[in-house]
Amino acid sequence: MKLDQLDLKILRLLQDPEMLTPKLTKIAKSVDSTNATIYRRIEVLKKEGVIVGHTTQIDMKLVGKNIEAFLCVRLVKGVEKAEADRITRKISELEGIEAVYLPISHWNYLVVARFSNIEQLNKLVQEELRKLPIEEVEVELLSKTAKEGATISNLDR
Repeated sequence: MKLDQLDLKILRLLQDPEMLTPKLTKIAKSVDSTNATIYRRIEVLKKEGVIVGHTTQIDMKLVGKNIEAFLCVRLVKGVEKAEADRITRKISELEGIEAVYLPISHWNYLVVARFSNIEQLNKLVQEELRKLPIEEVEVELLSKTAKEGATISNLDR
């Protein structure tokens, strides 16, 4: 789908936490409560760290980001912590990077990236990551997502 400026504005607003008020009314009605009560409860849940944000999930494939990849990244041996922290920030800021995880494994990073085409992925791996002290990058292209995202229904089990 080709997005125009109005589409982009709507998506930005839907992702804006300040747009919570219309959602409050709907939630309050569905649980037979008031906006004020729902607001207070949400604020407590945020303060306690249960709620970590309010976002609208966008199907990136429908907006042209058809290439999704996991990158397993291993730094060269002997990289100091301060340098590793700088590398983490640098990778996080690169174009197309959606998430950077620090796993307990032989990899230093698991990176999720999305692109419109394979050339953009190649540029990331062949040009951008080569500027960093990286020993190895393994790229796994995703063909399909079976499940993504946590839901409250998982807490009922």
